[in-house]
This record gives sequence, C-alpha cells and structure tokens, in this order.
Amino acid sequence: MEQVLVIFGSESDATVYDPILSGLREREIKAGLRICSAHRTPEKLQHIIRETDADIIVAGAGLSAALPGVIASHSIKPVIGVPVDGNYGGLDALLSIHQMPGGMPVLGTGVNSVEETCETIAIALKRHKSVKILNRLSENEDLTKRLYNGVNILEELGVEFSIVEDLGLEFNVENEVLVNLHEFGQPMVDRKGALVINVPVLKDSKAKDSMKLLKESKTGLWVGLNRIENACIGAVQLVNIRFSGFSRKMGALREKQKQKVFESDERERKK
Repeated sequence: MEQVLVIFGSESDATVYDPILSGLREREIKAGLRICSAHRTPEKLQHIIRETDADIIVAGAGLSAALPGVIASHSIKPVIGVPVDGNYGGLDALLSIHQMPGGMPVLGTGVNSVEETCETIAIALKRHKSVKILNRLSENEDLTKRLYNGVNILEELGVEFSIVEDLGLEFNVENEVLVNLHEFGQPMVDRKGALVINVPVLKDSKAKDSMKLLKESKTGLWVGLNRIENACIGAVQLVNIRFSGFSRKMGALREKQKQKVFESDERERKK
C-alpha cells in the first residue's frame, strides 16, 4: 500500500516530482505518482482522491496552481502543496497554496522544495499524539480571536493540545506537531526532527510582504497569512494520519463549513 500519493498536473513538472519520488523511496517510503489536471480531468482527479489509501497526498502547483486546493476540498487527508517555479519565480503558485480559505488547509512548502518535502513527510509519517501552539504574538484583539478559533477547532476535533510562549525544553519532537505563530523577522523554530506548521501573522499586510514569505518559506510547512485555524486543522490531520475515527469528526466540521456558505447564499438570494 502506498504511504504517499504524489499528484502533478503535467509531465513538464518532472524536474520537481521525479526527485520527490526518488527522495521518498530513498527513505523507504512507498510512494506513487499520478498525472492529473484539476481543470482538464476533474472527474479523474476525484476518482483518484476517493480511491487512494495513501496517508498523505503531495500535490504540485504550477501555472494555474489550483491542484492542491482542489484536492484538499475533496479529502480530509493531509495535503502538502509544492509550488513549482514558473511565472513570477513561483510566487503566484506559492500564494495559491498558502492562502487557502479558512477551514480548508493545504500545508505549503517553499518553491521547488524537494528535499524539504521529502524530509517533512518522513517525519510526518511517525506517530504524533498531540499539538503544541507556540504563540509569540504581540497582543491584538483580532489575532487573539483567530487563535481561539483555532483552539475551538482543536477542542471540537478532540485533540490534546497546549499553548506556550517559549518552547524551552517542553517541546517533544517525537510526539507533538508544533504550530508556530510568528511575525516576520522572528527566529524560526530550529529543532531537528520537528514537525512544524508555520503561520505568518501580520495585522496589516502589503504586497511587498509576500516577498518575505517567499524567502522565509524555504524551510518547513506553511499556511497562509493569519490562517491560524488552518494550521490547527492541518496539525490535527497530521496527528490523525492513521486514526479512522477522525473521519467522522472531520466530516462533521466540513459539513458545518458547507452550511455557512449555503446560509450566506440563501440570505443574498432573498435580498
């Protein structure tokens, strides 16, 4: 059985997916590859996602950059998105992966991050039991609200977690997935063997800040700017890689998210 399913939209991305497959197999991780387009072959993509037994899905984002997000919308498995260097140095693909809507995470890497992707997957496939949130943010009402939205999700999904302001010696790299809330310029978490989801946080962001993200995201997993709830859901997905009972809870959360959209649509139609 495959542990990892790698999906890219075109053979033109072979310079990225071939070394990913080689790197995974060198680590004795069973991996398979499918070439499938979110736009040209959507029915085939849904069938592949539905049928796979893989624990993790790796998806490439090229010029249209939709593939990782579409996969995440059809699966509750962890989806790791790898942006491919195309237009704008891969910045457009990187942002499409990281900036997923609330409740629908893709765990993004840096552009063409082959070695980082393979090493992160090797760590992720180990058994993690809980989530730790490193909160190094300055006081801000909006960000505090976002943090507790994430905490509510962790509680709803029944995952053990804790919040700390300094890791010290408290972080167990063998058992915990770390959600790192940080502002640009703060030191990154440097713990060998750690599984870290980074959340860049800014009260007011500008276009130039995306270049900081392009630079900093060369290591680790990332979600979009201020997407604390997505980091928490992604961490829960990684903790529950092999826990079948998780699907029911995650399905219920997805249903709630769906209903919010339906309700918004209904309100607008009645105006």
